[in-house]
Amino acid sequence: NDFTGSLPSEYGNWHDLFAINVGSNLLEGSIPDTFVNFTNINRLGLYDNGFSGTLPERVGNWTTLTSLSLRGNGFTGTLPSPIGNLKRLDIPYLAENEFTGTIPESYGDLPLLTQFHLMSNLLEGTLPAGLGNMPRLDDIMVYRNKLNGTIPDTFANYTGYRLYLQNNALSGTIPSFIAERTRIGTLWAVDLSYNKFSGLVPSLFENASSSLQLNIACNELSNMSLPSKCGIYYRCLPQSCAPIPLQIIASYTTGSDAVVITE
Repeated sequence: NDFTGSLPSEYGNWHDLFAINVGSNLLEGSIPDTFVNFTNINRLGLYDNGFSGTLPERVGNWTTLTSLSLRGNGFTGTLPSPIGNLKRLDIPYLAENEFTGTIPESYGDLPLLTQFHLMSNLLEGTLPAGLGNMPRLDDIMVYRNKLNGTIPDTFANYTGYRLYLQNNALSGTIPSFIAERTRIGTLWAVDLSYNKFSGLVPSLFENASSSLQLNIACNELSNMSLPSKCGIYYRCLPQSCAPIPLQIIASYTTGSDAVVITE
């Protein structure tokens, strides 16, 4: 649709309101202050609009919320730590905004989370260790931020399918447990490109599933050549590492064909 204008503040006075979905319009403005009064909200979809401003700290009062989709807007400021109080939250889509600061550790304590999408923001700091211990989490997508530090040891417990950490400033060695997950086939899409990983590429990658989608290019690795099974890799050999074009957000292989996902 092409609805314009802003969100009516009166919505916040409808205490029994269950869901709001105004995604993919031309709406703008900030989240009304009255929205902190919600007591029964289950789904809030504001995605793909022109909303701006910050998220109120009292978003943590929306304890009935299961889905929060704010992607594709211009939200700024830091991520509210009280989102960690939303224990029913299944899907938080906060990607493609201008959030700054760090990812609160409380975001690693959401037991029903299935997808963690914070890509294309301006976030710094380290990955919350608790993400690795979430039993239902299928994918972690935090690419195109300014995250630093190492991959937490708790990610050895991660049982999801996809791990997209590209275009950050992550460092240290590539943990062998990531390669082990690809070997047994539970982790089949890994993108660590455009970071600062160093040291050796884990040899266990050579025993990975034939369906593995892996990108480890543009790091500071010392053994980028794995000739015995290089066919399963995309960009597994040294190459030019010029800044990646903005429209390219992920690259991987399916069989022998290179696929580029664009915005």
